[in-house]
Amino acid sequence: MKLVSIPLSFYILILLLLVALDAESDVLNDFLDPCTKIEEAFRAAEPGKPQACHCLPEALGALNHEIISTDSRTNGTWIGCTQQSFTAIFRAMNSLNESIPVSQLWIWNSLLNVIPHNLFSNIQPESLAIENSGTSLFRQGAFSNMKRLKHLRLRNNILKSIESKTFMELDNLKTLDLSGNKLTTLKRGHFDNLVLLETLMLSDNRIQQIEDGTFASLANVKSLNLANNKIANITKGTFAGLVGVEKLNLNSNNISFIEDGAFDHMTKLQHLDLGENQISKVAIKGLPLLKRLYINRNRIKSLENVALKDLKGLSLLNVDRNSIERIADNDLLPLADSPKLVSLSFVENNITDIGCHAMENVRHLAVLSLQQNRISSLSCSPTTIESALVQSIFRSLHELQSLFLSANIITTVEDGDLNVLPKLRNLLLDHNAISRIGRSALKGLKLTNLFLNNNKLYYLPEGVFDTLNVTEIKAVDLSDNPWECICGREWIGRWLNQLGQANMPSGGTHSLGCLAKGCEHTKEIIEEPTDHSLWITIIASILALVALIFLVTASYVYMQSNCYPPTISLRNFCRHCPTLFTRIRIADHATSNFINEQSIFIHLETRKICA
Repeated sequence: MKLVSIPLSFYILILLLLVALDAESDVLNDFLDPCTKIEEAFRAAEPGKPQACHCLPEALGALNHEIISTDSRTNGTWIGCTQQSFTAIFRAMNSLNESIPVSQLWIWNSLLNVIPHNLFSNIQPESLAIENSGTSLFRQGAFSNMKRLKHLRLRNNILKSIESKTFMELDNLKTLDLSGNKLTTLKRGHFDNLVLLETLMLSDNRIQQIEDGTFASLANVKSLNLANNKIANITKGTFAGLVGVEKLNLNSNNISFIEDGAFDHMTKLQHLDLGENQISKVAIKGLPLLKRLYINRNRIKSLENVALKDLKGLSLLNVDRNSIERIADNDLLPLADSPKLVSLSFVENNITDIGCHAMENVRHLAVLSLQQNRISSLSCSPTTIESALVQSIFRSLHELQSLFLSANIITTVEDGDLNVLPKLRNLLLDHNAISRIGRSALKGLKLTNLFLNNNKLYYLPEGVFDTLNVTEIKAVDLSDNPWECICGREWIGRWLNQLGQANMPSGGTHSLGCLAKGCEHTKEIIEEPTDHSLWITIIASILALVALIFLVTASYVYMQSNCYPPTISLRNFCRHCPTLFTRIRIADHATSNFINEQSIFIHLETRKICA
């Protein structure tokens, strides 16, 4: 066996490494557990008192908080200070050495009314959060030594204004959260040096005015949140400079005026929320990447006041809780240029009528929400002569998968109203006034969720659910209807039993009435209700009236022909009707052979009375 010779230099190298490791063991330990020195510094800051702050690995320290640092180059050290005074936090911060790397510094539920310029002089975190701490003022230079800072969260404090130079030295800042404060005005200069900023959160303040040009230097901002403020007007200059914004949230303000073209420069905008404002008229155009548009909870009375143009990427439009009464044939015409639109919602308006051709402009819809309106019928009669047949208002929606019609005033579901929707899977018709569903109304549908609860259904024609695959159904609710069960012919209860757990009555099993009781407490067999023409009903009513008039007339003639009133004295009876007894005369030879003894007796007795 041949021995391999090892060079002497290799042994020398190993020996040097062991010596180096032994000499630098403290450095190695600090690298493996960076919190050791930090904890020692905190304890030394106020000997004999509880530590104001603690150090933990990020995975443990941020367990109940949102992690705002994801930079893999940091060691994940997390420092947290809670329910502390300004003095305690100041001493803890100044006990640190800036050479110690820190990923996040989180201060919450403490008393930090004023942030001095030297509070963070010995620490350079990548992320800083001061929350719920009553902070109202930042001294000039408060963040001057924090060159590594990328994420600054100052939410839920009492800031009323921002000094123009407060954030001047935060050149690397990417996230700024000022939500939940008391800011009233935004001015030019507040954010001028934040050229790398990507996320700006200003929601839940009291902002009434935004000076034109305030965001002029924020070309890299992708998300701007101004929800829950008091903004009233949006002009072309309000958002000038925000050319890269992808998400803009203006929900819950007092916006009543939006100048035409106010959003035109936001060509990268994907999400625009204008919900819960005072908007009665709006124009959104030239935003090819816009995917979601919310104009719900406003004062829109007609879709003619909603001008949408060149929104080729639009996938969702929410117009809930406005005051729209009708969707006319051409109201949705601008959406014909939005082939990606798959979700359209008009929940809780006052819609009573939908034009026969209205839905032809949104053929690619997958979800249509029309709950809580005043819709009474799912059919329409075309005004043109192209067809004399009643048609479904949804006949063009061949891609529709979910149709929500809860809480309307629909009374009947006719054959052809819904089975023109081959891809329909979810159908909600609960809380209407439906008393009849056609035998073929659901023919061909492959529903997985069907809700017909809280209607006026007492009967369903057998076979109405035949095309539904019970193995694919996820939920069916037929509860809270006035069902009338016919022993021997009742089939709905058996069908529900086949569904197993998919039978989900919202009011419990008892709310199914007789469907849950089997043949107990059933009624006698009644004939299946049949359709009949309105004309037949009218004609039958007229004939009945004519017959009644004829009977009344005949009765009157009969009473007159018998000439005596209902109550008359016997003597007057004899005087007024002398001919009554001449009809029974024995002297009448033509009839004498037919008079029996009883007739003679009656004649004689009557003559005695009249005499």
